[in-house]
Amino acid sequence: MSSTHGMRSCEGASKSKSWKWATGANIVLIQVASSVCVDALVMDGTTDNSIQEPELRSLRMPVVTESPPDCLPPGKGFQGENHCWYVLKGPHQFNGGALFASNNSGYTGFATLEMAVMLASNSSPVDVGVWADGKTIWLFNLPDRISVGVELSIPTFLKVGGYDWQDTRRLDFPIFLKARTTVPGAGTVRAEGNGTAHAMVSSKKGLNELMAVVSAEGTAGSLSSRVMFFPFIRTNYMALDHWNYSAYITVNISAGRNQ
Repeated sequence: MSSTHGMRSCEGASKSKSWKWATGANIVLIQVASSVCVDALVMDGTTDNSIQEPELRSLRMPVVTESPPDCLPPGKGFQGENHCWYVLKGPHQFNGGALFASNNSGYTGFATLEMAVMLASNSSPVDVGVWADGKTIWLFNLPDRISVGVELSIPTFLKVGGYDWQDTRRLDFPIFLKARTTVPGAGTVRAEGNGTAHAMVSSKKGLNELMAVVSAEGTAGSLSSRVMFFPFIRTNYMALDHWNYSAYITVNISAGRNQ
């Protein structure tokens, strides 16, 4: 789902041969708020350790919910969607994550973003974990025969235990974006960029979240392009059965000439 807007101006073109043009699009990949029925905060009470060594991989903990149904490997897969969001529950943690698949049927790879909320023996969130990995591509056809190709790449990052940051436990990890924007008659812009994703678990009844902002900006002649990717995974401090997922891409393209 996307929305686009454009602007053209040829003021004084007959005299100065100057012109400018701009367009943009917002492309929603995921937008969902889930409420899952689970016994969220019951602990087994069999351990003296406040934090257990977790297993973040999706197949090592029971799946509370996933959409599309049975989308986690080795299940039925993405079933025509370009994402799979899920909630996992272990003895001492809740994990929320999303797999991002390509909208190109010829590409089978996917990227993973997963956050763990680690629980103490009294059921309160005390630390954070992250499992992030993979690569995927998206191809978008915009109005006026404009095409945009996007590649998301996440180096493997698997860690439990963050550092103290403003009443949270926090982990940071890198995320990379490449983009190719083609405008008929104007050319092609190839761009790449990198950013830092953050996962935070609150110790003061705030939000637990994984978020990132990464952009790829470039210029080719008079043509400029900026593509940005924004993923968010959130859950409340004491409502770990409620998770919010969102991810979207913005595209801004402009061109102009002054004489």
